[in-house]
Amino acid sequence: MQNQQITEVLNRLQQSVQRLEMATGNHAFSNQIQNVTQSIQGIASQVNGFSGVGNKAHVDAVRQQLAQIRRNLHTLTDEVEQAQGPLVNMYRSSVGTSKEEFEKASDTEQQTMNMTAYQSLQTYRQEEQLLDQFHQLNSHLMDLSHQLEQLTYSSEIPAPTYGKPADFTNDPGPGLSNS
Repeated sequence: MQNQQITEVLNRLQQSVQRLEMATGNHAFSNQIQNVTQSIQGIASQVNGFSGVGNKAHVDAVRQQLAQIRRNLHTLTDEVEQAQGPLVNMYRSSVGTSKEEFEKASDTEQQTMNMTAYQSLQTYRQEEQLLDQFHQLNSHLMDLSHQLEQLTYSSEIPAPTYGKPADFTNDPGPGLSNS
């Protein structure tokens, strides 16, 4: 049943939001992420228990909201990716020629070797995890939009019929002709 599929997508979406909220701890983007997660939670509450049958206008409005959230998420993704550039430069300049030695060392050894390189590397890794979570969230939002569309349109639009049904009673078969 399609309501079950929507519920499953909503559950995956909620799990992604929770992981995203946990990852936001020390990020400069936490306010923007909170805005996105609140928007998603608002959509989830609108969709939860929604039948969709015969309510195309409501589904279209929800899908437009989902599209706006995805645009906001895309903008946020771009901002995080741009913020990674200076981190990479800071890491490279502070680690210098000892990059291989630094990367082979344990976390505690890295901290004592070069705190600036260690911190920029950790922040970069956190932002990579954040970007992965953004991509998962975007995927779940697309799934939800698709499921809503399927629920609505499958109940409103009958399956297409093309021409009249085939009549094979006088079919000569492949390679044979009637002449």
